[in-house]
Amino acid sequence: MRRLSVASAVTAGLLISTAGLAGAQGSWQDEPVPPRPETNSVLESVDYGSGAVWAFGSWHPVPGSPDFRSQAYQRGPDGWTEVAMPDIGQIAGSSVVSGEDAWAVGQKIKYGEGQSARWDGTQWHEVEFAAAPADHRLHVSDINATQSDAAWAVGGYAPNGEGQATGMAQFWDGASWSDAPLPEVEGSWSLDAVDGTDENSAWAVGTQSGAGGQGVALRWNGQDWQRQSLPEIEVPSGSWLELDSVVGLTTGEAWIGGSVRSYEDGQPVKPVLLRSDGTSWEHVSAPTRTGGIEELSWVDRQLWVIGDSVWRSTDGGWQDVGAPANGALSSATVQPGGGLLAVGRSGSLPQYSPLISVYRD
Repeated sequence: MRRLSVASAVTAGLLISTAGLAGAQGSWQDEPVPPRPETNSVLESVDYGSGAVWAFGSWHPVPGSPDFRSQAYQRGPDGWTEVAMPDIGQIAGSSVVSGEDAWAVGQKIKYGEGQSARWDGTQWHEVEFAAAPADHRLHVSDINATQSDAAWAVGGYAPNGEGQATGMAQFWDGASWSDAPLPEVEGSWSLDAVDGTDENSAWAVGTQSGAGGQGVALRWNGQDWQRQSLPEIEVPSGSWLELDSVVGLTTGEAWIGGSVRSYEDGQPVKPVLLRSDGTSWEHVSAPTRTGGIEELSWVDRQLWVIGDSVWRSTDGGWQDVGAPANGALSSATVQPGGGLLAVGRSGSLPQYSPLISVYRD
């Protein structure tokens, strides 16, 4: 999530190549974040909705065990303020509908259950997911809410013993979470990202586990989830595939971003970028040949790619807008008034600090 996206009501089909890679004309400016001394603290997700902006992350004491706890920051007229929230573990994703309605999902490390928390305009409350199947644990990866009574959370159900994991999608109807049936997918698999434009249109993506595992793409049509065919993605020996982000638009166009990662050190070795015109998916040349894609975001009618740097789509190409000099970014959303608002971390282990930065032309 850090796997959030912003959908636009108006878009034209983008045919992007790396031919026109241009340099940035704007600049990044960091914004002050309330300090949390003697901790390892990072921000993992940010979202904007109807004038409200929230950033979420996780922290643990230094020295101390990496048992991450939740943190939430609200942006107001005087800057960022930390707001108390239930500890739902390491933040996986967030979604903001308005100043009176926002969500965050998280996961306790290792064997913990996925959890969700909701903002009601005054305070945060923990909201229980529907129970996992017997002898399984619920893992949550992302959330997308389009209105107060329509939200999707995705992840997976992992067996407590031997067996295969399966994808999970739960729907919020304004009163409670409920499990939604999903199409059959071969092998062990889970969902990692979700995006939607309204209660009748959403996309979810994930991957099959293990060496050579391929991507999984699902589409919600207002009635049920249907599997979509993806082009084969080359996954060399000694690596695995992650599809970490999806952006869906009201026209039916959609984008998927991810990485092929090395088993040796877990680092991304090449980016993956796919586009659907509403009918079929195809490969699109990413703005970089190395590294990976952390997140995609749709801002100001442009696709933004978050990785080692930040790129945005232009007519027939990409523009490299750079990144904050002192940190790494993990999530981005629209900056009210124009530009890109991004969050991540600065510094180095064992004591990262939260980073919030804005790109403006």
